[in-house]
Amino acid sequence: MTANLGELKSVDVRKAWRYEAHNFTPWLADNLEWLGEAVGIPNLTLVDQEAQVGPFRADIIASAANGDSVLIENQLEAANLQHLGQVLAYLAGLDSKIVIWVATEFHESYLSAIRWLNEHTPDHIAFFAVRVGLVQIEDSKLAPVLEVLERPSEWTPPPVPGEAKESERTRFRREFWEHYRSTRPDAGIREGFKGLYHYHTIRQPSGLRVAQVVNFDGVLVYLVAKRGTDEDLVKAKCHHYANALEEHGISVRWPSWAGTYKHFDTRDPDNWDDMVQWLDKRREVYERVLRNVVPPEEMETPAEE
Repeated sequence: MTANLGELKSVDVRKAWRYEAHNFTPWLADNLEWLGEAVGIPNLTLVDQEAQVGPFRADIIASAANGDSVLIENQLEAANLQHLGQVLAYLAGLDSKIVIWVATEFHESYLSAIRWLNEHTPDHIAFFAVRVGLVQIEDSKLAPVLEVLERPSEWTPPPVPGEAKESERTRFRREFWEHYRSTRPDAGIREGFKGLYHYHTIRQPSGLRVAQVVNFDGVLVYLVAKRGTDEDLVKAKCHHYANALEEHGISVRWPSWAGTYKHFDTRDPDNWDDMVQWLDKRREVYERVLRNVVPPEEMETPAEE
C-alpha cells in the first residue's frame, strides 16, 4: 500500500510574521537557539533588543557563551544597501565580534560584501549571511528554515567556558556526518560539520544545488536554490529535473523540490552505512542530472530578426 504523502512547499514568511519589528524580531530573540545551531554558535543568550546605536536601533544584541558580543540584524525582506550600512555602523558602535545578518533573500552583491568583510577584517571578527524562510507540508504547522549562505572560510566558534555539553541532536548529527565523511572522503562533507542540512554546489547553470538532510526519523535529498538566487524563479525547473531523476531510477515524492525521502531509525549506528549509501548514491545521481539535463527554457534560443 502506498503511503499518503504530502508535498513540501515554501510559504510566504508574512504568514508567520506579519511585521518585522513587532513579530519577527521578538520571535528571533526568543528562539536564539535556532539561529545559534544554524551558524554553529551554541548557547546564544539575549542581551538587548532595539539597542540605540547613534541614530539607529540594532535589532538584537546577544552574547556567545564566552561573552563575545553578537550583533543580529534581521530583515523580513531581501537584503538591501541600507541594512548593509547599518550593520557596519552597529559594528563600529557596539564592538561586536560576531555579526549575523538575517534576511529573506541575499543578492550575490551582498554575499560578495560579506565575503570581502570576512577576508579583510581581523580574524576575531566574523560575518554571517543567513536566509530565513518558511516551509509547510499540506496544512501542517509552518516551519522556519534558516540557511547560512555565507560564513568565514576559516573560523571556529567561541569556546564555551568549562565542559561543553552537546545536545543529543547536535551530537547525533556530528557523529553521523563524521561517519559519512570517513566512509566517503570525496563527498565534500567538511570536518566537524553538525548541521541539519548539507548543501552541494556544483558547476552548472540551473541555479540549483543538492541538499542532503538527516533527521531522527529519516533522510532526505532535494534541490534548493543556489546562493543569491530567487527560490521562486527556480521552482519550475525542479519539476523538469524530477522527471529526469525518475528516468534515472530515483523515486521523487515532492516534484516541486525534486525531493526523495527514506525512513530510517537514524539514531541507530547500525543503520548509518545504509544511510550513507542511500544519501551518497542519490547525491551522485542528482549532481549528474543537474550537469547533464538542460531545462526546456534554457534550450531555447532567441529568434533571429
